[in-house]
Formats: sequence, C-alpha cells, structure tokens
Amino acid sequence: MFFDTDLYGPIIHKAPAVSVLDESLACVLWYALRGIGNDFDSGEEMRSDADTYFVGSGADELFAGYARHRACFKCGGVDSVVEECEAELQRLGCRNGGRDARVATVLKKELRAPFLADNFVAWVNTLPMQTKCDLTLPRGVGEKLIVRQVLAHLGAPHNAPKQAMQFGSGYVKLQEDKTLKASACFLKHFVKKEVVEMPEEVVLAKRVIQLEW
Repeated sequence: MFFDTDLYGPIIHKAPAVSVLDESLACVLWYALRGIGNDFDSGEEMRSDADTYFVGSGADELFAGYARHRACFKCGGVDSVVEECEAELQRLGCRNGGRDARVATVLKKELRAPFLADNFVAWVNTLPMQTKCDLTLPRGVGEKLIVRQVLAHLGAPHNAPKQAMQFGSGYVKLQEDKTLKASACFLKHFVKKEVVEMPEEVVLAKRVIQLEW
C-alpha cells in the first residue's frame, strides 16, 4: 500500500493545506479513483474502467451534516447554523474542490458532484433550514434530515451511520506511525522529495497541482 503512496507522494500531499486532514482525504480519494480493490466478501481483486465518479461533496454544507453545526445550533440557534452553512459553501470550491480536482487530474478521472449542481444548490437555498435538518434530533438522525428521508423513500437504510473518508476508511490509523506522530516532517518529506523516473503523467500532474485553484 505504501509503495504507491511513496511514488505519488508529491502529488497527493501538495496543498491546499499541509495538514493530516488534507493528506488523508486526498489519499483515500486517490485510492478510490484508481478503481482497483478487493471484493469485501470474497477478497477477489476487482477493477473498474470507469472514468467518471460521483462524489457527495456539498451535502454536509447544504444540509448541516457536521458536528460543528450542532455546536452552532446549541449556541446561536437556527440562524447561526444558516450563517455557518453559507460560509462553508462559499469556501468549498477553493478548499476541498481544488484538492479533489488535482487528485482526479493525476488519474485522468472526472468527478461529478450532484449536490453542487447550480440548479440544485439554488433550489436547496430556498428551503428553510428546519426542512433540511432537525438538530433537536439525535446525532445520526437530525443532520441532513431531508436527504435521509429521500433515501428511506428509495429503500436505502435511512439510519446508516456516516463513514467519514478520513476516519471510516481507516487510512489515518494505517498511517499513524508515519503521520500522526510527525505530520509536519512527513508531509515536508513528500512535498520536497525527488522521485526518480516518474511516469509522464505524474510529471504533468506535478505542474497542475501547483496552480491556484
């Protein structure tokens, strides 16, 4: 597993922030977009030739899905949650969007984010916050309430617990010795490390990720 990370480290770890969070999210996305893995039940290796992937980016910002939204609600009520969600949406593109786009570019994949479609965002922003979420309900129920209701209507388990990319994937735990104990040194090592005989697409991607997104 770490062989690939070592090879593509300068790409995965490059910005927008030198942090454990960005590193873990970028690496998880990179492994997912490769389309190579193992069947959960049989262990058989599986490969996908898909060049377009759907991501759920924007759902938490639109429907108050983060723990900090509960803190806002507790301190300032619904108005505070509205302000926080608006601020998060405004910085989403330059924060998460740039990082994810650079990772996808490396693997020549395209990301589609249905929750961030212009028409959908415009419609969602016409809804009252009380329709989008109910933070008086327990954790795992009240966040993104309207999304959970739609999924339940479609037959999906409406109370399935959220598996965050950086924690649910177990990546942070796997990198614990290398990253969490010395994240600054770890990231600096990969950002500045010279990789000998890099594939052509990696050299190209190194130029791409240095652009301002």
